[in-house]
Amino acid sequence: MRTVRSYSFDVHEQLAAGRAQSSRLVGAVVRGEGLTYRLTVGRRTTQVVRLRAATYVRVVPGRWSRLRHPRRLADPTASLLQILGALVPTGMGHAQDITAVHGFLPIAAAARAGLPATRPADVTVTMDGRRRVLALDVTTKTQAAGRDVTVTLRATYDAFGRVARIRKPV
Repeated sequence: MRTVRSYSFDVHEQLAAGRAQSSRLVGAVVRGEGLTYRLTVGRRTTQVVRLRAATYVRVVPGRWSRLRHPRRLADPTASLLQILGALVPTGMGHAQDITAVHGFLPIAAAARAGLPATRPADVTVTMDGRRRVLALDVTTKTQAAGRDVTVTLRATYDAFGRVARIRKPV
């Protein structure tokens, strides 16, 4: 994945503590140009375009604003590489040109990847024959307000090398 010039992603995360809450992050990365994504949590959608020289944001359907001092934004490549680098494999399966690696992610590594965890995360990575990640499945548990929370994340990746140039939105 380090050598892929561009790709699109679709991440669905669900937090369950009695009642489930989900979020979805859909976007694309073009190395050397930038990143664009839409984050939907409940009924609120935020759109972000991050270029080398500027970051733009808007709450859909509102107007675009340029961030003068960008706060921490989603970085799907860094999170994915953090997970891949720290994954402790426990099993592997092959079917035609697809490989699935199952394992766990230690608590500290999960935190560095931006995943809340109070125990090791259960991880499955699905790759094609060129070792590009097609899917990432993560399940872990954490605590919030004294309650156990199950975190389930499903990320899919595609359009390798076929993402259009990312441009300034305004």
